[in-house]
Amino acid sequence: EAAAREELDAAVAAHERATGRAADAQQRVDDLGTAIQQTRNQLDKAAQRAEQYAGSEYRFGSLVGPVLGYLSADEDERAGTSLNVAGNSSADPTGDLTDRLEAQQDTEQAAQAKLKQTRNAEKKAANTLADAEQAHGATVADLDAAQARVDELAAEKAARTPGGAAAPAAGVVQPAQGEFTSGYGARWGSSHLGIDIANDIGTPIVAAHSGTVVSSGPASGFGLWVRVQRDDGLTTLYGHINESLVSVGQEVEAGQEIATLGNRGQSTGPHLHFGVVENGEKIDPQEWLGRFGLRY
Repeated sequence: EAAAREELDAAVAAHERATGRAADAQQRVDDLGTAIQQTRNQLDKAAQRAEQYAGSEYRFGSLVGPVLGYLSADEDERAGTSLNVAGNSSADPTGDLTDRLEAQQDTEQAAQAKLKQTRNAEKKAANTLADAEQAHGATVADLDAAQARVDELAAEKAARTPGGAAAPAAGVVQPAQGEFTSGYGARWGSSHLGIDIANDIGTPIVAAHSGTVVSSGPASGFGLWVRVQRDDGLTTLYGHINESLVSVGQEVEAGQEIATLGNRGQSTGPHLHFGVVENGEKIDPQEWLGRFGLRY
């Protein structure tokens, strides 16, 4: 059992690291997406400037006469020629236009190169994100398997106790004050394996029974959670919390504040998701609380 708990702790730590890596990778992808949009905006502005150059000061018709005259003149005449094109005096009426267009082309080429480079970086970041999400999924599976093993061993230990399962720990309390908003069972096409108690963010959450903290931190779907386990293996789960006030391995008493109510993870509003695992099975918390004369 001690070895199984060590594996569970290692799985929790690996899950937390994978969650952090996935979050970092997602931020990198978001940043690169912003950079690509900025580069595209630069290209749009460069194209607009090019259209302005071609369509206003340097219209083709305004250049025909000066250019033909310049090209038909001999070398001495060209040296002394001063033509007025779009308000500018120049010996070569094509020079200023050429310089501007070349500068515009350089700007566009630089922006295109930056866009290509950023897109390549975005592709690499997306691959990193995919790898991080895959690794995160694997840690979730490992975490579930480790917890199942701990629950299984606890159930076996209880079964070996003379007279059957150990008696419930003395003292059971409601985990939080608030409005009962969702029960145990089918919900929205899936199974809701707990009950929801809604209240304001920061509302105290207490341990429903005495025991040992076996989880405290990030959890897939719940954002953050705390899990408390009794000596007989029964475990209670407190999900979507705003802040954990305990650490793994800490001993807590029934009614002791262990967290504050929050709205993290896959949540539609501030509430506590309260779950109960008994003999390795997720049971109806309302039924369990009812054994002690408690009910929402």
